[in-house]
Amino acid sequence: SSDLVGGLSKFSALKNIADENPEICSRYDYIWCIDDDLHIAHADVDRLFDVMRAYGLSLAQPALSPGSHHSWPLLVAQPGVGFRLTNFVEIMMPAFSQIAFQLCKPSFDASVSGFGLDELWSNLISRRGMRLAVIDAVAVEHTKPIDPVGGAFYRYLRDLGIDPEQERRAV
Repeated sequence: SSDLVGGLSKFSALKNIADENPEICSRYDYIWCIDDDLHIAHADVDRLFDVMRAYGLSLAQPALSPGSHHSWPLLVAQPGVGFRLTNFVEIMMPAFSQIAFQLCKPSFDASVSGFGLDELWSNLISRRGMRLAVIDAVAVEHTKPIDPVGGAFYRYLRDLGIDPEQERRAV
């Protein structure tokens, strides 16, 4: 809707920004999209991009610190591991190389809930022989529980009449 500022979600807002002002995103080698309930040390942001650059990663995410709220045990940090190549990166905090960003950006508004986007992106990237990873050397704390019943984002989706699982299947 034109009366909304940015878009319906963080990804649709980012797509709008990148489409309307391509110079903003195109000047960066990496673009990281994070939720607002994550805690990370400043130095770890640089480490995330350093690891991506050093190992040619196209789509990655930091691991979740032990004890963080999570949906996927695969994404919790593994002690003593620098990073793990994987076939999945979650929508909570994907970091895109510029090439991966341009490849995935057209889909950013395909799902307001974000459900299905992570599966789509992982498929788009891996089918092209590009590398995905969870970076255990950078651990982020997810500070809020995932609450599909009473959580603010899920209430927002219900107010819009959006069923996340239906969006996942559609994507």
